[in-house]
Amino acid sequence: MNNRHQDIKEKADQLRRKADLTRSSNEYQRVVGVLSGLGFLVAPGVQPLPRSKVSISLALEIGAIEPRILEVLPAAALSFPRSFLYLDKAPQAFIAVVNALRLGHQGPYLGAIPFDKLLEAANRPVKDRRRKMASDRRLSKTYRFSQITLRIIAERARQEGITHTHYIERLVARDRNDIAPEEEMPLR
Repeated sequence: MNNRHQDIKEKADQLRRKADLTRSSNEYQRVVGVLSGLGFLVAPGVQPLPRSKVSISLALEIGAIEPRILEVLPAAALSFPRSFLYLDKAPQAFIAVVNALRLGHQGPYLGAIPFDKLLEAANRPVKDRRRKMASDRRLSKTYRFSQITLRIIAERARQEGITHTHYIERLVARDRNDIAPEEEMPLR
């Protein structure tokens, strides 16, 4: 029993040394610097690198040791894909998570991190507002309206000085009772 305890303790020490070595490496500084520069992480002691690029494979490798990197990496890749090199060569599991975030569907775990945590990171606002949160992203859909309906939508939207899309969104919001009749949605 004591020998088994000693083996577990030695493995934990090896993992801690590996994590400490990784955290002191230039690669770690670069990955965390990029993510903090984009507004996804707060990392005291690491210089933010908002205009730098980092390899997605390196970010995933560092994320395997530092889980908070894995938590925000899909959201960062979704919002700022040009900040990550070789994004097209990312593992299928990572691409599936990013696509699920993009489409607003329930997605798979990334490592040991549940999709709900990944979605929360994608919907977390950033200070400088350079990106839209995942919940605010618009999806393109095609509907087939009759000509009479389209004329009515166009006329009412013109009367209110808004777009057709905003007019329809306002009707849906009223239908859901999200807003009181006297409390209108702001014009865009």
